[in-house]
Amino acid sequence: MRRAPPAVLGIFVTLILGGIVGIAVACGPTKSIYRDDPVDAAHVDHALARYSKLVRKMDHARIAAMFASGGELWSAGHAPIHGPTAIRSFLEGFAGYHVLANHTDASRTTVVGDSAVQVGTYRQRVRTPEGKVLNVSGGFEAHWVRGPDGAWLIQGMGTTPNR
Repeated sequence: MRRAPPAVLGIFVTLILGGIVGIAVACGPTKSIYRDDPVDAAHVDHALARYSKLVRKMDHARIAAMFASGGELWSAGHAPIHGPTAIRSFLEGFAGYHVLANHTDASRTTVVGDSAVQVGTYRQRVRTPEGKVLNVSGGFEAHWVRGPDGAWLIQGMGTTPNR
């Protein structure tokens, strides 16, 4: 008997699991673990707005403090940076840059229990140490966890720049 290549099995498993989740959501009880809590989603959106404001101010310490202890920061094509201390150190390497404008727009915020995922777009206008002004934009994905005090912390934040 021939075995299916791993890629074919991966697609098959994805289709089956997607179908099961879709059926569970469509046929399950109203109080499903898959529901989106609008109050929690608003709190996560507020946390993203705070993050965006801190980026605009280039407040490296407070940005890093928004990350969970095991949180990570990544960008397409680069190795992730792990933990608030390493993230702060990385951000401090950009001390000569000035963020003139920073906008993050979440197109979707999904909350499931004590975790949330946001996807959306970002736009930044930045002055380099040489005085050149750059406009950068792209997509972002943020994974949040609710901390012990109820505050939302970043478990992972990643960007994919437009080319």
